[in-house]
Amino acid sequence: MIEDWREFREGMILKELDPIMKDWKLLHVGIIVEDLDRAVSFWLSTGIATFDNKSFHFDINTCPELSYYGKPADPNFDTRWRLGQIGAIPVELGQVISGESTYKEFFQNKGEGVHHIGFSAPNFDEAAAYMVSKGMPMLISACPKGCGWAYFDAQKTGGGVIIELIDFNSKGCNWYARLTD
Repeated sequence: MIEDWREFREGMILKELDPIMKDWKLLHVGIIVEDLDRAVSFWLSTGIATFDNKSFHFDINTCPELSYYGKPADPNFDTRWRLGQIGAIPVELGQVISGESTYKEFFQNKGEGVHHIGFSAPNFDEAAAYMVSKGMPMLISACPKGCGWAYFDAQKTGGGVIIELIDFNSKGCNWYARLTD
């Protein structure tokens, strides 16, 4: 019987990843919440979280070419986000404002919770093809090709979460430039 949790945890750590993932870096955990301001206030009150002073909207104006399962996104789609850190984990908290989206679908089906895990992937096109080859279809993307940002759906295939890949070598959708309040 394992009596020391460190010994148990050490045995769970994967020693080698597929070579395509060797340069991936964890960027954040995306969490959908019902009320962004209330969630940020709660986490700040715990003393274990910090957040950027500004929020940003991710909507069709931010990413005009946004697609949802290969079709144009709902023109009424709008979400509001705050970047922060809970303990040692970088997070982005998001609230659905309007329109149909993966965020609204998640909130309606599961309520608040972890929606996606975001990674930087330096060779985006290769990483995207890899994700699809592993049974994770592209759920949403910022533009048809070369933008370097997309979500891959591992929810329905047994992975339980969406994986976000971002290539910081490309501009992608610069919604951070739209930080508002």
